[in-house]
Amino acid sequence: AIRALELQGTSALLAPSPPSCGSARAALAGAMKTAACLLAALLSAAAGPARAGRIVRPEARFRDPEARAAALVQQVSAAIRALELQPDGSPAREDPLVQKLRGAIQSLELQDQEDAPGGDAQDESLPVEPLEAVAASLLRSGPDSTMGQLKALVDSLQRSILLDHNRSQEMASQMVGHFSVCKSDASWAGFKNTYDTKLPLHAECRAAERQLNITYTACANEKAALCGVKEAECNAFEEEKNKPNDPTGECAVNAMPREAWLGHIAQRFAGLNATFQLKKKKCEDAKGPCNYKVCDLSGLQSKRQECNTLLGDVQAAACSWATAKKVSCNNFDGCWKSATETYANLKATHESEQKQRKLSWRITERLKCLIAADGKTDKNAEIEKCTIAPKPDTSHLNITFPNLPPNPGCQDPVLFPCNGPYLAAIKVSGMDLPDCNTCPMPSPPGPPGPPVPLGDSFAAGGAFHLIDTQGYKVWGNCGGAGVEPAKCPDHPGRILTPTLLQSVMTGSFPADDPPAKVFTTRYGNFWLSQSGKVWSTGTTGIWNEPGAGKGEYLPTELFPSFFANKPPVIKFAGNEDNNIMVFVLKDGSVYWAGSLLGGWVTTPEKVLMPPAVDVKSSASRHIAVLTRAGEVWGIARDRAPWKIEGLPAGDPAKLVVHMQSHAWARTQSGRWYSWGFNEWGQLGRDTGGQIGSAAGLVTTLPSDEKPVQVAGGDRATFVLTESGKILSVGVNSHGRLGDGTTTHRRTWTYVKNLPADDPVVWAGAFEYQSFARTKSGKFFSWGYGQGKGVGDGTRQDRHLPVLIPEVAFPAV
Repeated sequence: AIRALELQGTSALLAPSPPSCGSARAALAGAMKTAACLLAALLSAAAGPARAGRIVRPEARFRDPEARAAALVQQVSAAIRALELQPDGSPAREDPLVQKLRGAIQSLELQDQEDAPGGDAQDESLPVEPLEAVAASLLRSGPDSTMGQLKALVDSLQRSILLDHNRSQEMASQMVGHFSVCKSDASWAGFKNTYDTKLPLHAECRAAERQLNITYTACANEKAALCGVKEAECNAFEEEKNKPNDPTGECAVNAMPREAWLGHIAQRFAGLNATFQLKKKKCEDAKGPCNYKVCDLSGLQSKRQECNTLLGDVQAAACSWATAKKVSCNNFDGCWKSATETYANLKATHESEQKQRKLSWRITERLKCLIAADGKTDKNAEIEKCTIAPKPDTSHLNITFPNLPPNPGCQDPVLFPCNGPYLAAIKVSGMDLPDCNTCPMPSPPGPPGPPVPLGDSFAAGGAFHLIDTQGYKVWGNCGGAGVEPAKCPDHPGRILTPTLLQSVMTGSFPADDPPAKVFTTRYGNFWLSQSGKVWSTGTTGIWNEPGAGKGEYLPTELFPSFFANKPPVIKFAGNEDNNIMVFVLKDGSVYWAGSLLGGWVTTPEKVLMPPAVDVKSSASRHIAVLTRAGEVWGIARDRAPWKIEGLPAGDPAKLVVHMQSHAWARTQSGRWYSWGFNEWGQLGRDTGGQIGSAAGLVTTLPSDEKPVQVAGGDRATFVLTESGKILSVGVNSHGRLGDGTTTHRRTWTYVKNLPADDPVVWAGAFEYQSFARTKSGKFFSWGYGQGKGVGDGTRQDRHLPVLIPEVAFPAV
């Protein structure tokens, strides 16, 4: 070992005065730090190769020469590593010997294992660590000054160990603080209050309805009885009235005198007439009570409608209460689980550090024993005692960990629409209530679904832009692509296959601040640079207004002086005609410009609304903004921003997807809500009409498919499922639903002609074009090809997805 050191140059290591270990102590952890510094000091104190050579002198007392030499090599390599550190702790140079022997301290750790659970065990055989053997040998041959130097170093190290212990204990005592943030919020309290208020009102209403029903039923029964009498009497009269005249029988001539016969006939007809008139009178008399008995049904119907409305309020409040409660409990459970894992990780870290501190403390205690032996008369005998002394007590370095607090738990909702407790609560004896609508409970947040690999790096509008492995590519309208029509390579005014933008673009972006995201509207594109600047290319209507921008093919930075002193722009959107532009800044503030509220805003103005994180639009007159609080707001040119109603309280929106005439949003619990036009079922729910003015829960998706991403265009929606398939619904103009037809669909259908062994990881759509990217990186396009083309080099509609070989994405 010493020869190896001499070959590497040991002048610094074997200097007469101990080297500084400050930087090593700052850089090395635990026992390696301590052992390296101690051994460096010991070897330095030896003051030369001759004395150092004595350290490796074989002594059977400690271990055989080969094993002892090997252990010393490991210790010395650690010392070299410590001495080759810069003052700031960074390596000064790389050394082959250091590379080979970097794990030096491991042998020392193996010689001095950590205590078994329950305390510092001291009954095992006590091997002598190589470092202690070094110290013992040094004491036998070293000068007196060595002891003073070594004692000062050991005392300093012990103070550091105690300081580290105290800091670790303080941190450990605060470990349970992670649980204090786990709270079951009371966001559901308002819904519960509504439920508690409406439920007795509903019961009172049903009681009144029941009384009205009793009154009406009694009246109806009485009327039925009267009309039954009328029916019987009038039926008898009708029967009498319809009897056939029988002159032969009624006027029969028999052998009686004529006078007697006439009297008989007169009497007989008088009786027949009396019977006829009596039945007629009974019929007429029975009509009045039946016809004039009126039973008021409108009052009962009005009350029943009132009660049904109250029941709807009760059901909605119960559902919102249960949903918010479940979301709150899911959040609490997730928080508690995270805090428990953090507690366990921190405890393991502190226990590991405690183990290293105890090891270091035992080494320094035994060295102190050896140092104390130096002043004794029989130094060698005292040294022998030190080498066989019991393991030093380190119980004062035990970390006391606070107990895990008991989990108070969060009571999941026990009452929600259609379950037993709910039905029992709304039950009214003797009355049948309307059918109950179920309320699906949110599941605990699961692992995230497949990523959206294109996101802001794909945009569709007047032209289509994307970023693949080769760079920025574009096809579609040349004006929308920022290319002068005269330079269009494939067709007048068109680029029909994806082409590298820099090869056809007029002008260029700054080389030191290239585009990071692209947003394309119907007539142009907008680029967000890496530093947060917004650029436009193409024909962008709004920017033709004075002071707003140049509106030309050359890249033009928008409002450079205005945004110069503002936080970077992180999101951007424009509406259908480019007459509204909305910017979201890094601090959450929202600005707009364009044709707003009856005038032109040529310099961005701040929008009065909550801080935002995202903004979306898709060839629409409206723009959707997602706030930090999980609300969704709408922006249009002719009205002030408004909050989208119907999203559940306590379950904030995390994603919004705008699809021209409708929108979808995903909440924290993973559920999807939608609003807007629904004439072809594009909202994924039954709105009872063509418009869903408020957000509502999506319910029509197949039960065996889980949505992970949503896209859409004009009156159509595409849903990427967890299985890697795409569902589509809505208007199928130009075959953009991808099912091989142009038949409009009110129910979900699967997009066909996508590879079965290569699942889709991203879906996109714009107006009448649709797109998909697969796991292997393939890109498919279909739909309206007569205008801008689908990217396959033609201007033909494609009713099924076609592979676009000019686009290649990395596999995901």
